[in-house]
Amino acid sequence: MWPLEPYYATVNNEGTRTIYLHDPDLSVMPTITNIAFAGEVLNYRVENSWAYVRCFVYDEGSGDLIGRPVWDRLRTADHNYTAVVDTSVMSGPAIARFYAWRPDGGASDVTEFRFRVLKRGDINLNGIAGDVGDAVLFGRHLIMGGKVWDPVDSSVQIAATDVNADSITRTLADHVYLVRVVTGDASIAPKPSPLELPTGALRSHFRGDTLLVGWASNTSVGGLLLHLDRPDGCCGTPVLVDRAVGMTVTSHDDGRRLRILISGMARGAQIPAGDGAILAIPMGSSRGGISLPMVEAADYWGNPIAVDTAVRAPVREGAKLSQNTPNPFNSSTTICFTLPTEGHVILTIYNVLGQQVATPVDGILSGGNHQVTWAGADSHGRPLASGVYFYTLHTADNDLRRKMVVLK
Repeated sequence: MWPLEPYYATVNNEGTRTIYLHDPDLSVMPTITNIAFAGEVLNYRVENSWAYVRCFVYDEGSGDLIGRPVWDRLRTADHNYTAVVDTSVMSGPAIARFYAWRPDGGASDVTEFRFRVLKRGDINLNGIAGDVGDAVLFGRHLIMGGKVWDPVDSSVQIAATDVNADSITRTLADHVYLVRVVTGDASIAPKPSPLELPTGALRSHFRGDTLLVGWASNTSVGGLLLHLDRPDGCCGTPVLVDRAVGMTVTSHDDGRRLRILISGMARGAQIPAGDGAILAIPMGSSRGGISLPMVEAADYWGNPIAVDTAVRAPVREGAKLSQNTPNPFNSSTTICFTLPTEGHVILTIYNVLGQQVATPVDGILSGGNHQVTWAGADSHGRPLASGVYFYTLHTADNDLRRKMVVLK
């Protein structure tokens, strides 16, 4: 029988000495509550009665003991405690089993708590941070939403998405930086700081029944995430064009909203700085009421880009192509055109059969007014016969066409 004299014990409660008196009611059971895991620390609370507490950590899958018992100390009732867990030997979910017993022979309790070690970048929870599976799962989340997460470990998966360590989870910037890790361009560590504030602008306009999406930015782009709403649900599969060649596009249509993710899984894949079309979306007859409620962008190193989406219709006037002068002409004529911004331009001459006979311009031109003198010869310098010809100006956003006449 436990002696009736006071029982003295020094507990880990800021070093204070606590006196425990023998409790004749041995049925009072110590209880472990408020268990939580953060970083490498287990938090818990002892309630109802003082007790010795010991915790063993087991691998959930194999049932094997992981490491040594976390602690074996006398705890006082109604206090919170913490203990550090050796997470270096853990790769998957684990069970923390708490044993609490009264050394005077009173009641005891066993409490279990499931937890998993968070590894930044290990989104698919396979114990390997920054592998292809992590990037694929993250990409699926961006276009499909939260239903891709594990129903048990979703909170851990979401926390692991903070790959760029900016304390903001589930962003496109995190996904882009994770891709850099997968391709070997970076490691899960502080990323390079941007040299300037990344900015970008999105615009859109129709060419026939196709919605063309253009992008302009002062930095290379590692990823774009777009949400497209339309009233009648008519929308085709998005296709990358022009400056986005080398990237990949993934989309998900839930009948109301089309989610589009543009990213590059190959090393060095990016949309270069500048201006031009990047995406074509077949819309059929659905041209009214279309909006982009969300646009998210990140540069090649996972820095968020401030996106200007104030204008969701065409944001600027397109290229202009003037009638050539003189027309008709004999020896030469001048073709004038205007470009809203710098970009790749192709000026092509066709005969009435639709055959290409000359290409006076094929290159990058600055925004503004331009004029080209054409001597009425084909690509080999041979004079063309009299007749009707057509000239077409092709830019990232427009295809403009006019007719001219050659008289010899």
